[in-house]
Amino acid sequence: MDTVDRYNELSAKVIAQVGKPQGLLVVYAALESFGIRNQDTKEDYGFASLQDLAAAIYNQIVAMPAEDVKNTVEKKEQSTQAYLPVNEYSKVKLNWFAKYYGLGLFYLLPIFIQVFAIIYFNYSLWTYLKFNIVQSTAVVLGVIFGFVISGGFVQLMGRQAFFYWEHKKYAKTRHLIYSYTQAGIKLFLVAVLLLFLINFLLHWFPLPFMFVLCGYTFMLATLLLTIAPFYPLKKRWAVTITITLATVIALVLHEGFKMHVYVSHFLGLAAAITFNLAFTWYFFRQKIGADKKEYERPSKIKVFYNNYPYFFYGMLLYVFVFMDRIIAWSANWTNNFKFPLLYEKNYEIGMDLAILMFFALVGVGEYAIAEFSRKLDQNQKGLASTDGKAFGNHFKKLYRSHILILWITAIISSVLIYILVTEPWGYIAKFGEELATTSMHVSIAGALGYIFLSWGMLNVLYMFTLNVVRPSLRALAIAIVVNFCCGFLLSRAFTHDLSVYGMLLGAIVFTILTYKHLHNFFNRLDFHYSAAY
Repeated sequence: MDTVDRYNELSAKVIAQVGKPQGLLVVYAALESFGIRNQDTKEDYGFASLQDLAAAIYNQIVAMPAEDVKNTVEKKEQSTQAYLPVNEYSKVKLNWFAKYYGLGLFYLLPIFIQVFAIIYFNYSLWTYLKFNIVQSTAVVLGVIFGFVISGGFVQLMGRQAFFYWEHKKYAKTRHLIYSYTQAGIKLFLVAVLLLFLINFLLHWFPLPFMFVLCGYTFMLATLLLTIAPFYPLKKRWAVTITITLATVIALVLHEGFKMHVYVSHFLGLAAAITFNLAFTWYFFRQKIGADKKEYERPSKIKVFYNNYPYFFYGMLLYVFVFMDRIIAWSANWTNNFKFPLLYEKNYEIGMDLAILMFFALVGVGEYAIAEFSRKLDQNQKGLASTDGKAFGNHFKKLYRSHILILWITAIISSVLIYILVTEPWGYIAKFGEELATTSMHVSIAGALGYIFLSWGMLNVLYMFTLNVVRPSLRALAIAIVVNFCCGFLLSRAFTHDLSVYGMLLGAIVFTILTYKHLHNFFNRLDFHYSAAY
C-alpha cells in the first residue's frame, strides 16, 4: 500500500470517527488517538509533520458535501430515524423528539392521576372539591408553603446526588440522600413551628385553621422531599407507582370507610412517604447491598456551600409561581372572615387551567436538554480557543430550533385547552356551568405567562448543564420583584384578578434576562465546558 492509499484510508477513518470536524484540533486529536506519531508521517503518509497531515485531512473534509462526512453514529441515526424540517438552520429528528417529549409527559403522570381523581371523584391526594372557602384557603396555603420550603432541598439533593451517582459513588449518594432527608424533615418542623409563632404574634388565623395549614405544609413538603431521590437515581417511574397507590388508599379511606377528609389525606400522604422511603432503601439495597463499610462521607455544610445557588433557585422558583395567587387572595377585602387573605375560586380555576400549558411544554424541555447534552458530547474534541466562536454559533442555531418547537407546541396546546374549556363535552359537562369571565381572563394571561416561564426555565437548564447558575438566580430574584410590584399595584388600583399580569410581566423579564445570560454563555461555551469538566 503506497502513501496515497494510506492517506485515503486514514481520511476515511477520521470521517468515521468524528464526522465533520469543528476544527483542526479535532482531526489532530483523532490522529493521535489512532497511535500515529510525528516521526511516522513522512514515511507513511508523505507529510513532514503530524500537524501538516491533520491540516490536509481537515481541509479535505470541510470541502466535502455534508452527506459524505457523517460519522458512524450519524449514519446509523440517518438510516433508522425520520427527519422533520424545522428551519434553515437545523433538522429535528422525529424519533428523538417523540422519545423525550413523551418521556416528559410520562414524568407528569402522577399529576395527571391527581387531575383524573379530582374530575371523577372530586377528591385527590391533597385536594377536595367540597371544601368550603376557609378550608380551601388553609389547604391550598399549606400546599403552597409545602412546595416553597421543599423546593430548595429537592434541587440541591437532585444536583449533588446525580453527580455522585454518575461517578459511581453509590455509598456517597446513599449517605447524601439519607442525611439530607433527615435534615429536610427537621427544617420543615422548624418552619411549621415558626408559622405557629408568627400567627400567635399577629393573630392572622384561628388555631384550628393553623393546624390544618401546617399539617398539609409538613406532609406535602416531606412527600416532595422523599420523591426527590428518584430523579438522580433515574427511577422516576417509581413516583407514579407510589402516588397512585397512595391516592387509591386515601380514596378508599374517604369513600369506603367514610373517614374525614383531613384524616384520609394525611394517611394517604403518609402512605406515599412510606412507599418512597421503602423504594429508595430497596434501590440502594439492590445496588450496593448491605454494605456497612466506612466510606468518606460528604459534609452537609460543604455540599450546601457548593450547591446553595441551586437551593435558593429551587425555593424562589415556587415563590415566583405562587406569588400572584397570594396577591390576588389578599386583595379581596370584602370577605366576612377578616383574614389577611382568602381563597378566590374563580382566580384559582383560571390558574389551574393555565398551568396545563406549562405541563404541555415540559416535554420540550426534556427534549431540548437531551439534544444539547448529546451535541456537547459529540463535539467535545472541537473545544479549542480558535474554534470557540464557531462552536458557540453551532449551539445558538440549535437553541433557535428548540425555541421554535416550544412556540409551535404552545400554539397547539392553546387550541386544545380552548376546545376543552369551550366545548359542551369539556369543562361544562363536568362542572355544569360555563367558565366564569374572571377565570377565562386569568387562564389566558396565566397561560401566556407560563409559556414565557417555560422559555426562561429552558434558558436556565442550558446553563445548569455546565454548572452556570448564579446569573439565573439573579434573574429569578429580579423577576420576583417585578411579579410582586406589578401584581400588587394592579390588583390594588383595579381588580384582584389583574395580579396575574404581575406573573406575566415577571415571566417576560425572567425570559429576557436569562436569554441575555444564555447568549453570553454560548459566546464562551468552550470555556464553560472546560470549566465544568
